Amino acid sequence: AMSVHFIDVGQGDAILIIQDDFAMLIDAGDNNKGRLVVDYIREQGIARLEYVIGTHPHADHIGGLSDVINELEIGRIILPDITHTTKTFEEMLLAIQKKGLRITKAVHGESYVLGGAIIDILGPITINANDLNNASVVCKISFGETAFMFTGDIEEKSESEILRQGYDLSADVLKVSHHGSSTSSLPAFLSAVNP
Repeated sequence: AMSVHFIDVGQGDAILIIQDDFAMLIDAGDNNKGRLVVDYIREQGIARLEYVIGTHPHADHIGGLSDVINELEIGRIILPDITHTTKTFEEMLLAIQKKGLRITKAVHGESYVLGGAIIDILGPITINANDLNNASVVCKISFGETAFMFTGDIEEKSESEILRQGYDLSADVLKVSHHGSSTSSLPAFLSAVNP
């Protein structure tokens, strides 16, 4: 079976995906939420995350990742190919370095395996250093007949680019982009995902 846990970190994202003995995390909320996220993961009996995806460098997505990286065993950390000059971003990089991990750049069209589940990276397509939201890692995770779409904070620009790639975007559950903000959720994107 596969389970998806949306961890309550207030304003921000932290999503834990478990497939049998394998687990992965997408984002970890703000800086002060790292402890809560680590505790929640441990309560599920998980000591290792095969993948950690930091969708983009905003603090409400990567803030808690330094705690997660410091305290849990990590297989691979996947980030968009973008840097940021904040203390939060630097702390995450430091934790990655200290663990001897190498960053895997998110490349659309690539796939990873989580036990019996498939992770398809669908975005970002183009990256602009001044537009962090649209640089978000977008992934679709499928297990048997069920699929989840995780979109970080992408806005209409990125949604359009992903639509143009012709990927199969259909999913049962859509993590609505950018916390449901009006910058996102183009009707064409919503109908392609059709959650």
